[in-house]
Amino acid sequence: MGRILAVDDDVLSRAILVDALRSLGHEVGTAPGGVEALERLLQEPYDVVVTQVALRGMDGLELARRVASRATPIPLVLVGASSPTDLLAVPHIGLVPRPIDVDRLGRILDTVFAPARIPAPAPGRSSPSGGGSGVESLAAIAGPLDRFPPIRVLFLAHRLGATGAMRVEREGKVTVVGVRSGNVVHLSGVPGLFAGLVLPVTQEDLAAGLGVAVAAGHAPSDALAAAAEGLGVWLATLVDARGGGVTFDQSWSPPAGSFALPDAIPRMLARGLALGRSDASIARTWRALDVAGLSPRLPRDSAESRWGIDSTSMRVLRLAKPSRTVEVLLREAAGTDAARRTEVLRALDTLTVLGLLVVDGGGIQRAERVTAKGPPVEPTQEDTRAQRLAEAAAAMERGHPIEILQLTGRSSLSEEDVANAYREISRQFHPDTYFNAPPAVRVLAEVCFGRVNAAYDALRAPEGLAEARRHLRAIATGAPYVSMKDRLAARLAFRRGEVAWRARDWAGADPLFQEAARLDPQAWPHALHAAYCGYLARRASAIETLVALTAVEGAFAQEPIRAAEVLVYAGKLLKQEGREAEALARYRAAVQKDPNNRDALREVRLFEVRNPAPSRPGPAGAGGVFGGMFGPKKD
Repeated sequence: MGRILAVDDDVLSRAILVDALRSLGHEVGTAPGGVEALERLLQEPYDVVVTQVALRGMDGLELARRVASRATPIPLVLVGASSPTDLLAVPHIGLVPRPIDVDRLGRILDTVFAPARIPAPAPGRSSPSGGGSGVESLAAIAGPLDRFPPIRVLFLAHRLGATGAMRVEREGKVTVVGVRSGNVVHLSGVPGLFAGLVLPVTQEDLAAGLGVAVAAGHAPSDALAAAAEGLGVWLATLVDARGGGVTFDQSWSPPAGSFALPDAIPRMLARGLALGRSDASIARTWRALDVAGLSPRLPRDSAESRWGIDSTSMRVLRLAKPSRTVEVLLREAAGTDAARRTEVLRALDTLTVLGLLVVDGGGIQRAERVTAKGPPVEPTQEDTRAQRLAEAAAAMERGHPIEILQLTGRSSLSEEDVANAYREISRQFHPDTYFNAPPAVRVLAEVCFGRVNAAYDALRAPEGLAEARRHLRAIATGAPYVSMKDRLAARLAFRRGEVAWRARDWAGADPLFQEAARLDPQAWPHALHAAYCGYLARRASAIETLVALTAVEGAFAQEPIRAAEVLVYAGKLLKQEGREAEALARYRAAVQKDPNNRDALREVRLFEVRNPAPSRPGPAGAGGVFGGMFGPKKD
């Protein structure tokens, strides 16, 4: 494939390096040092130099500078360890730590040799960037699995908003994954497509399998979720597979009545990676990166991105910069926390497999964002109805009954209003309206019709209308809505937590208070006890607890008595931490808000008794004139 010069002054290490390069199919020449390597480059042509960093005499970093300064510079790969500052100062295309990871070395060398082996795009098609996927366009995909991993092909199709079919041939079987505008709309030949459901008949085609699942009594949403999960796990098992090929047919068109899986492709793939790639598999991929960290553990993010990946992956994506090596990123994102390091490595693995990050040894780079779009596809009548029904079903699944029946804009609500709204909404989704529609459209219409009926039954149930009126008042006032069921459950959890609190069972009380605060965050004093008990149970640090208490104080800022109570708890925490001055400030602030708060008054008085204010000195000379008259007499 290419001529490579291997440079290492240790005989055994050089032999290992030469064997690794030859196993990748390259022709290898050797040099025992930097000076000898420069002489060989003058005598013979080479495509790449792979050199050990630590060499006697001229080290690998200096050799890299010399090679880059030649009239015809060639790519250079470093082997070993070096500081990030030194790596940024020398030109190189990658770094391979010891022991040598042959797969990683091969991926770095592919950046030199692989582009020449990629076929040209089909005539008449544009060639948008693959954003780190290793392909020029979807039209160029035709080759073995190890060259075009299906999981990246599908993710690239999503990023391009493509329409077509990915075909995977492996072990004598053919799997077809059809996409429209980047969303999966057709599946056939995927093992374990409905693995989460026990079906009387095994069906691999998505439409047929969905029909069997519904006939067997399963909810359509469960069947679709099982299909999405099965596809993700199957693709994850092919990440490191060998044997078989992948092609992408952009001329394929979805059959009539096709409908998209419920999850977006990124979320589906990320979940498949989490379920399909074991920690052992990831450890093999990143075994050379197990370096002890020194930095403190960083906080986690809570938001998920539009790509559908988890918060840890989002943090890694934000930290990824060309100036950071993987080791540096691990230290920044996880420190010395072993469990956290595992999470970060899994997130990094997911991002690189999806093609969002390119790990080049010398640094981590974000892949280019793909903005090119294929030609627009005109939706058919069935497509439009399926999309509209799928969106309606998703909104109803998360909505309150008055939202499903579109009653949120009213100031008052009666039984007649509910009945009229039901007649109007149910007519849109009645099965008779979709009698001649494709099966997928009929299934979605029945899902929507069932949820409308469930909403109507909920409002007709005892206390249902009263509950709906409370919801309307919450919307009008902007306050968070808490159902009566959740309110009662929160009250019960709080009472049980109080019992454990009195027994000083902090670990037992903490989850109960947390549950009460989650169900009814505005109730007093659920959030207060949830924050402070977390500190006593050692679930949260002092800083985290103070932040939570500050939020509770802000929520009850208009109620001075309760705000003062929160300040007293903050003072107790600071006092236990030995921060007397800060605790006193909290107690005094509590007294200002509520002069009758006994706990705050007692703590302020105790502090003043233990730390009396110094007496103010009298006028100059007073002690000399009156000291003998009024001072204590000596015996």
